[in-house]
Amino acid sequence: MPTTSKTNIEENNLTVSTAKNSDKEVISQLNNKIEQLEQTVKALINTQPILDKNSLSNKNARISVTSLYDGELNLTDGKMTYTFPSFGTVKQFSEDKVRDIINMNDSFLRSGKFYVNSQEFIENYGLEDLYQNLLVENVLKNVTEYEESEIENMVKRAPVEQQEVLCNILIEKIYNGEDIDSNKLHIVDVACGNKADQTILSRVEAVRKVRDNSDE
Repeated sequence: MPTTSKTNIEENNLTVSTAKNSDKEVISQLNNKIEQLEQTVKALINTQPILDKNSLSNKNARISVTSLYDGELNLTDGKMTYTFPSFGTVKQFSEDKVRDIINMNDSFLRSGKFYVNSQEFIENYGLEDLYQNLLVENVLKNVTEYEESEIENMVKRAPVEQQEVLCNILIEKIYNGEDIDSNKLHIVDVACGNKADQTILSRVEAVRKVRDNSDE
């Protein structure tokens, strides 16, 4: 019966060990390449316009865009800058210019700083998922006219930037003497994640102190 020397066994074990290590290195290299490819794909996706120039349906259509930012908002189409001086300002553009504005101001679009007032446009360019979470001008201005459950659902899913605009609108209303249901204010506070010292009513008092002092 043939015998295997200790040296041969050690050599065989070394070969197996080396092969295993080699396999691990190959797998590690493959994983690194896969990770690099994934990062490259993500980078390419992020640099692509969110709206395709070739998907235009009507270049001559006029579409209104509303500023939902409580201050001056500047939007660019890559060539010109369009100034919206205040919340609720509306400007009209051709469909292709609206597309360019969206592509150049993606973060403003997603944070709800402006709104495209065309359901057809929204559907044509696949913006439904994004827009179902945004608050339109009428909701921002009259949120407390809705049922409590509706207020909670709408405000909770809105972008943080729109939640802040909503709070500022309510603060101005209360400061100017408008009577607003305290329960609905509480719902807005909770939905926005406002801390105890940053509730809408506490911020009204802070605004009142600042403005009263400036009048003296």
